[in-house]
Amino acid sequence: GPQGVVDSFELDVNGRLWLTVGGIGAMYFEDGYFHELTVAEGLASTEIRSMAGGPDGSIWFATDSGLSRWSDGEFTTYTTRDGLPSTEVYGVNVDSAGIVWIACTPDFAGAEGGLASYDGETFRTLSHDQMPQSVVFYPMIDGGGGFWVGTVDGVYRSDPGSLQFRPAPGVAYPYVFTLAEDAHGTMWAGTNGGLSRYARSRLRNLTTQD
Repeated sequence: GPQGVVDSFELDVNGRLWLTVGGIGAMYFEDGYFHELTVAEGLASTEIRSMAGGPDGSIWFATDSGLSRWSDGEFTTYTTRDGLPSTEVYGVNVDSAGIVWIACTPDFAGAEGGLASYDGETFRTLSHDQMPQSVVFYPMIDGGGGFWVGTVDGVYRSDPGSLQFRPAPGVAYPYVFTLAEDAHGTMWAGTNGGLSRYARSRLRNLTTQD
């Protein structure tokens, strides 16, 4: 099995288990074995912040050196040269249409960061009018089509069919690193100081006290 800290795991569309392991890279479980994928195989970096599976079976990795895609047994890596707003990719998610959403933070080369999409051909970064916050950590589309983004300044949300984001206030701590929706439609926000829960438009903040 994997040696090291397992940071995240994901099932792809074929039911195959994927892991990210700190300082090592990614692994997938197939035919009774874990298969390791590192920079030697073309992964941009072993510093993987998040991963997401696409409907076509591809797996996307958000790293500190760009966005890597594993498909048909090989990696392709995308950076600012390909249209990403920054090489510091913090979060990635894929919607039901196969559009990849990428959350970037500023990088050491001076790139600002922001929220971008990739349709298989072109990267597009949302304007400041659409997404006022450029330090973004994680994109998430809920079951009703609403779009949620964790940022350095709390949660931003847009209505279904819109890419006009506005703050969704109430999280106890501003840094929102991850978001998830449960089977009841409740949205959970993981912050730098606890867990916040949006349920039927009401917010509750949870900490170790709870």
